[in-house]
Amino acid sequence: LYFDYRGAWGTKGDFSFTHSMEDTQAAVAYLRDPANAAKLHADPKHIVLVGHSMGGMIAAYVGAHDPAIEAVGLISAADMAGRAKLPAGIPAEARAKAMAAISKALAAEGIAPLAGCTAESLAEDLVAHADEYSLPAQAAKLASRPVLVITSDDGLAPVNDALVAAMQAAGDQEVNAVHIATDHSYSGKRIELEQTVLGGLAYLTQK
Repeated sequence: LYFDYRGAWGTKGDFSFTHSMEDTQAAVAYLRDPANAAKLHADPKHIVLVGHSMGGMIAAYVGAHDPAIEAVGLISAADMAGRAKLPAGIPAEARAKAMAAISKALAAEGIAPLAGCTAESLAEDLVAHADEYSLPAQAAKLASRPVLVITSDDGLAPVNDALVAAMQAAGDQEVNAVHIATDHSYSGKRIELEQTVLGGLAYLTQK
């Protein structure tokens, strides 16, 4: 099931990271509705979340907080919330500078396809949920299930590798890390990426 988050690419509503979390949870609920499952020939007992970049952060969080999700796949998961964590008790002036820097970075990522938000509102959303949404925070809850972590040469591998190490330390024996030497969009490596994801799904059918 592919869907666009509210406020993204023409979808109605206001975009935010929190809304994206809620939208993903709503998509899972949609698949679990008996009528929809029958119409789609889907099995609600076997739902896997796969997300790329920001979607990886969202898949990790939603999967971690829904123990009925069978497995999770992260493709160059971006720990956007973790990067937005501010020190406790930070002075107002320093906080303002940090928020400006986070907002600038988000604007540079490109928010033109997003409605009902600004770089500043997105920064506030991330900072408010930095501990809750960060990748490392999901390790313990994800450790009970198969997790496929795919990285590339886009600079996000270290935080993903740290997540893998944390899950392994928490007892996850079904976390699989795969590195593909390419960019964030997996240019020129799309078939290899596809085969890696399909291999991860095939593993679930063999359990």
